[in-house]
Amino acid sequence: MRPIAFALIFGTVGASRVSFVPATTLSVLGMGFDHQVTPTPFSRFPSESEGTIRSDVYDLSLNSAGVAIEFATDAPEIYLNYTLASALQCYSMWHMPSTSVSGVDLYAFNDFSSERIMGEWLFVGHFGPPSTNFSGVIGNLGSVMKKYRVHLPLYNTVDEMEIGVDDGFTLEKSETLDLSQRVLWYGTSIAQGAVASRPGTAFTNVIRNSIGMDVVNLGFSGNCLMELDVAEWLVEVEGVSAVVVDCLPNMDASLVTSSTVSLVNKLRDAFGDQVPIVLAEGTTYGSAWISDDVKNDQEAKRSALTAEFNTLIESGMKNLFYVKGEDLGQGDLSTSPTVEGTHLTDIGHQYVADYYSSFLPTILQKYDKEN
Repeated sequence: MRPIAFALIFGTVGASRVSFVPATTLSVLGMGFDHQVTPTPFSRFPSESEGTIRSDVYDLSLNSAGVAIEFATDAPEIYLNYTLASALQCYSMWHMPSTSVSGVDLYAFNDFSSERIMGEWLFVGHFGPPSTNFSGVIGNLGSVMKKYRVHLPLYNTVDEMEIGVDDGFTLEKSETLDLSQRVLWYGTSIAQGAVASRPGTAFTNVIRNSIGMDVVNLGFSGNCLMELDVAEWLVEVEGVSAVVVDCLPNMDASLVTSSTVSLVNKLRDAFGDQVPIVLAEGTTYGSAWISDDVKNDQEAKRSALTAEFNTLIESGMKNLFYVKGEDLGQGDLSTSPTVEGTHLTDIGHQYVADYYSSFLPTILQKYDKEN
């Protein structure tokens, strides 16, 4: 890919030489499998999963949802080149902006400024895709060594990415997370990131930035059905410290009843008793307060999941937890945090992230104390 640098958000591009490195040589977060075994550098399942799972799941696994690149640099300008597989997805969906479908945003760790609470990952700027081949720069960042994360597109496939700085500045791998301790999140379009305004505001990315633990986003839009052939690949992810099963929005009550126990047993057999497994109801639909059909459908699924959870507990299952939809802090119904009744606005993603950023460390510490 030929780099073509131009001013994107801040500053101007000078005449200095820019040196690029492949993003895969930096710290890659949110990947359950090494890029050497995946069909594209930031795909979420390995190439050999093709044909063993439904094609809809495999195709969605090519999307780079939840993947982030961490690095450190003292450069005042950061350049980014990336190539996308899908031209059709370079622009917005009817309910989701192109900034999150195919864009990349840049965050920095605030350990150098008193202007905001220190110790936070904070937004810096955005790289957006006018076409499948994108090149841009964010500048005016100062010349102090800082840690950065770029969050990759939620609904497109990145074929290639490289990050660059002007010659004379340092660009190096930053490893602030222990990748032997990760949360595995198996979910729906909501988990994949729909319909956040930017990748960094998708709740799995917010949780990672909040709790200091990597989150592997295995959200598959419309296709989280608790399938055992998908679970065969879930259990291949290494370094899993907790699993969240967040499939309810894609299922009906009968499928929940027929699938939950076998999926949880599969996960438990693979990961052992030491890994907490969370069954999650998911967020409440925006019109459930007025539509009996919507309310009854959601209540039926939740009741079915509760019943299967109780069955597992009664069978002696250890370290199994349950999250109710009402616990996800969706706020005042007059400002329902969904776009079209199902998928979350940024505020909705933040509500979910706030809850799990408190809940996940609690259940991990609970098990540590008991053992």
